[in-house]
Amino acid sequence: MVGTKLTRYIMASYAKSKGRAEDVGKLKQALSRSTFTPLRHDLINSEQFKNLSLAAKSVFFHLLGKYNRLNNGDLSAPLNRAKEEFNLSKRSLQKAIEELNEHHFLEVTRVGGKNQCSLYALTCFPLNEVNKEGIFLKATREPSDKWKDTS
Repeated sequence: MVGTKLTRYIMASYAKSKGRAEDVGKLKQALSRSTFTPLRHDLINSEQFKNLSLAAKSVFFHLLGKYNRLNNGDLSAPLNRAKEEFNLSKRSLQKAIEELNEHHFLEVTRVGGKNQCSLYALTCFPLNEVNKEGIFLKATREPSDKWKDTS
């Protein structure tokens, strides 16, 4: 909450200094209706991330968009919704997930099966406690950052 107030204050101060005080109200209104997820510079500037395919990056960003600080480990990428959610074929989505898993940007927390989709966790964020059928995860304080392992 403090960060959000500070961000609003800085943006409002900047707008006023540039003579755009009328934009401050619009900006505050837009910020109050939006959510966001921090995107770590060490991750997106890493060679590991740069070397991912475009499909893998797209799936990563889509999963990042589903992340809400309370559901890491409960993120889904259902193959039967590949076209609607990801604008990818089922095979392309499957390959992208395999690539992200291989390079440790995500990990499988539940293997899908009959009438259940697989669930994932982004390794750049701490795990959240998840207790549902086929999965029980304990929350962690720190991200595993497995993607940094280049071996």
